[in-house]
Amino acid sequence: MGAQDKDKTDDVVRLFVKAGVDGERMGACPFCQRVYMVMMVKAQHGLLKFQVIACSPAKPPDELTKLGLKHLPAIVHLDEGFDAEDDIVQYIDDTFPGGGLVYDSPEAEIACKDFFSKFCFFIKAVNQDSSKLDHALEKLDAFLEAATPPCSPLASSPPPPKSPTTPSSPALTAKNLSSLSGSTASSFASPAPSFRSSVGSSNSPVPSSGPSSPLPAGKSVSRTPAAYLPTTSTNWPVVNTSSSKLFGGSTDSGAESLCSESNEVCAKIHVHKRTTRYGFIAAMTIPYVRLLLTVAETGIPDALFLLTVAVTTILNALFLLIVAITTISNALFLLTVAVTTIHNTRFLLTVAVTTIPNALFLLQWLTGPGLSHLDCVVLPKLQHLRVAAAALKAYQIPTRFRGLWRYLHNAYNNPVFAQTCPCDQEIVLHWHDRLETKVITFPWPGVRLI
Repeated sequence: MGAQDKDKTDDVVRLFVKAGVDGERMGACPFCQRVYMVMMVKAQHGLLKFQVIACSPAKPPDELTKLGLKHLPAIVHLDEGFDAEDDIVQYIDDTFPGGGLVYDSPEAEIACKDFFSKFCFFIKAVNQDSSKLDHALEKLDAFLEAATPPCSPLASSPPPPKSPTTPSSPALTAKNLSSLSGSTASSFASPAPSFRSSVGSSNSPVPSSGPSSPLPAGKSVSRTPAAYLPTTSTNWPVVNTSSSKLFGGSTDSGAESLCSESNEVCAKIHVHKRTTRYGFIAAMTIPYVRLLLTVAETGIPDALFLLTVAVTTILNALFLLIVAITTISNALFLLTVAVTTIHNTRFLLTVAVTTIPNALFLLQWLTGPGLSHLDCVVLPKLQHLRVAAAALKAYQIPTRFRGLWRYLHNAYNNPVFAQTCPCDQEIVLHWHDRLETKVITFPWPGVRLI
């Protein structure tokens, strides 16, 4: 058991970093923080186990002295030790590969190349000219803005499909009207002329009101025309009513003969009147019967056509009703899709806010969605620039560098950077204690010199 415990202990990588003012917590060293962040990322992926030991560079522990290590940061693993920053990172990558820290972005390296050297020159100089530092930060900000496309959580709804259009009625088109028979189409298009043509035809017993009508001007059909009276001749006796004829000769014989002749004439007149009345009625009735028969024959095709139109109209109404029902169904479906999309959007937005707090961009870091070796180099130096320049030179990173501030904001919300970052007081003291640093504004709020 003792040998196994010793093997487990030897498998742990021991990291030696610069201690702070109190000798216990981690001090402000961007190079120590870089190695610390690399090992933290590896540990999050379960690739290694490590232990952090804070020590003073003036009094290194015996473990480092035995291995001949004089600088910090330094690591000791098994029987090997390294105190050069690049050698430490290379050894960790070779021994514990993985973690997603490897990158290939020459553009990012060029954008991050000059800002820290410009910062060191600015904080050691006496003048307040920060133009060169601003230029270097502007180059880094431009790269971050160009390489960080925004990711909006809200998506566009497909336009709803066009509602189906209603086709024109086949029974009401000019083409279908022209295909009908001449008499039927003309009677549907203009019922009054059809009726007039049927009444004014050559076969009709009733003469038309046009120029060919035999009726005299100013006479109506309702009156009895001379043409409809019977043409049979009646040889009625002409009674001479002169006094010489009536009273010539004997009075008695003349009276008797006159009475007999009068009775005979009255009987003939009565019979003739009855015959004339019936003939007149028949003569007036027959033309109207023929007219009604003609109208009935002409109206049957019109009735059939109107019936066809009515049936077609009903079918079109049913089609429009079906289209309306389909449109309503489609509208309800689209409404359901819209409501579902809204709920899904809210859910995705909630998941995004819960998973990535305060993140509005897919590309959070310099080379991708995850931390890389370049981020482990740049972020500690950028933090030193922000804190030390503000405390010692009253310099603030311009707010117009939105990509730069977003990059720092993402770092402050990342546990790898937050746990490995020293406090602001340690950073201020780190740069203040250097003899070449010319302090312009001091003390930093919350910092007390020892």
